[in-house]
Amino acid sequence: MVNSNTFFLLVLIAFISTIRSAVSISCFQCNSTDINHQFLCTENMEDSDSLRPQPCTSINDAAYCVTLIGLHSGGLGVTRYCSSHNLGNYCNYYKRPGDVVEYRTCIYTCDSDGCNGPKELTLFRYLKNLSIFQWFRNLSF
Repeated sequence: MVNSNTFFLLVLIAFISTIRSAVSISCFQCNSTDINHQFLCTENMEDSDSLRPQPCTSINDAAYCVTLIGLHSGGLGVTRYCSSHNLGNYCNYYKRPGDVVEYRTCIYTCDSDGCNGPKELTLFRYLKNLSIFQWFRNLSF
């Protein structure tokens, strides 16, 4: 009896270890150009109680949440989505042909549930603005 229980337990452990976890990261997923959520998916998300992080089941191996703010897909806005790749944290400036102004586009990537919401983004911006690099950028020679 002990041998059959031990064998059953070993088989069960081997089987469970081969099963890939169906649980994925949960991220805020919205687009400010979406007519249904355009006022909910803003840069600061003042009314963030209306949107909740959703499981990233439609992205294979989703491990990151991303917030893109600025120029994308031919327009200006905010997009929050899931990704299987770490896209980093940076900002670039773009000037489209024919435009007079330069647009700032920022990407913020994180790796915990709901981390691409408004509170985390505000903290990141605060820490980034404390950077000495910001001081150097504003110097004019």
